[in-house]
Amino acid sequence: MIRPLLGQTYVSLILFTTFAIAALHNVTVDDSALTGAVVPQYLPSASAWNQGNTCQDCAAQPDPAMTYDGTWHDASYSLLSGPFLSFEFSFAGTALYIYFILANAPNIFLLTATTSVNCTLDGVTFPPFVHFPTLGAGYQYNVPVFAAESLASGTHTVTLQPIVPTSAPTDSVLMLFDYLIYS
Repeated sequence: MIRPLLGQTYVSLILFTTFAIAALHNVTVDDSALTGAVVPQYLPSASAWNQGNTCQDCAAQPDPAMTYDGTWHDASYSLLSGPFLSFEFSFAGTALYIYFILANAPNIFLLTATTSVNCTLDGVTFPPFVHFPTLGAGYQYNVPVFAAESLASGTHTVTLQPIVPTSAPTDSVLMLFDYLIYS
């Protein structure tokens, strides 16, 4: 009598373990991640980007306590000055969310506070995310600039790059990348 019950227990345990392993989970990747399954690559080189929390000369100075893991990457792009900036990464999953910090002071020390980025996922470019600064000062944290769900299970390649909107008040844009989440 105990033997048939024991067999059912093993079958139930195997099924439960299989479903538990197949469950999705979120992985958060900080902008400053240097190791792991997903590591952002800053282009044309890492030196073209500033580690925001340690940058004394950066016009944008968000509160590190409000950012993920106290860090962010800061880059300004101008049509006139170049170089062309971007960051890219690959991940294996079915969903992606990318978060920036947005500046709201219209012209921080004569530098733009406009954020405008294109996201290309697996070779498909999506409509840009554009934020023009408001009249209020300060920053907005944890702002999703790109989200994609229900992706085919597998490895995906993502590139984010600045674009200067034709309606922008200046010829430059500010990118304050904080973190991404994939599952």
